[in-house]
Amino acid sequence: MSKKGNAIIELAEKKIHGSIKDITQVINKGHMNEVYLVKTDRQNVILRVNEPSSFERFKKECWCAEEAALMGVHTPKALEVGIGGEHSFILFDYIEGKNGAEIVQSQDLWYQLGIQLKKIHNISVNGFGEELSDIRSGNFDEWKKYIDYNINSLNKGDQLRKRGVLNDENSAKIQSLLSSLLDKKFNFGLSHGDYSLANVIVDNRSVPNIIDWGCAQAHVVPDYDFGIIIDESVGENTEYFKALLNGYGMTESDYLDIKNEIMVLQLLVALDKLRWAMDKNTKRIEFYVAQVTKFVKKNNSVVRGGVN
Repeated sequence: MSKKGNAIIELAEKKIHGSIKDITQVINKGHMNEVYLVKTDRQNVILRVNEPSSFERFKKECWCAEEAALMGVHTPKALEVGIGGEHSFILFDYIEGKNGAEIVQSQDLWYQLGIQLKKIHNISVNGFGEELSDIRSGNFDEWKKYIDYNINSLNKGDQLRKRGVLNDENSAKIQSLLSSLLDKKFNFGLSHGDYSLANVIVDNRSVPNIIDWGCAQAHVVPDYDFGIIIDESVGENTEYFKALLNGYGMTESDYLDIKNEIMVLQLLVALDKLRWAMDKNTKRIEFYVAQVTKFVKKNNSVVRGGVN
């Protein structure tokens, strides 16, 4: 057993009640954290660990899970969050079932996910962004700062022009699009931030349980999560997305009314993440360059007509 492996076992023994029978690392089920299934003589739990710097994010996950459960969302109960040795950790109840990515998609499943997503979006939040440690204070000023930053970055000295990602013409058009967002009245609520079948456990009663609140943030609802679902999970013209809309309580006509603003929001998010990658994580630059390029093309019709 490696030194790190021994540290994980020691952490589990200190934080989990009951005699530990087995610890198994869950491979390919955590993009940011190491995930372990810990079996004891009392219960089975999920132990997720990371560097100590992840402690605040784990606290956010705990808060999201608690608030979601109060709204009737099916989600594992967060048992404890803390720092142990060289790791921050969070413990969740283990739910027996299958990961959503491993089962056959169905309209009924996406309908149920629509119901759950509506409940998530009804969770009251203040402020804007991913930092939810002080969730009950603040206001929406950060939303304006977020847009202003991305508008002001579209200047003649913009690194995105120098890299060839943008040019003078589309920069000016995108600047106009982003400016139009400032005139709109959006609804803000809790967004899951990674709403996909990979973050669903379908239990033995066929109930979908929402997991992994690490990307959750205060954002525009339903626009932000809808954009992620359309781009990464199911296309907007599929029967599955229509089933999700039905569960959410939104008609296809209602969706078409916000489609343009969702497309602009997708571009805004991609631009902001690309600028973040250029400053903080150069390994992700090419991924976000591709995202920006895709959403610039996707917004071509919106660029001509503006946000309705």
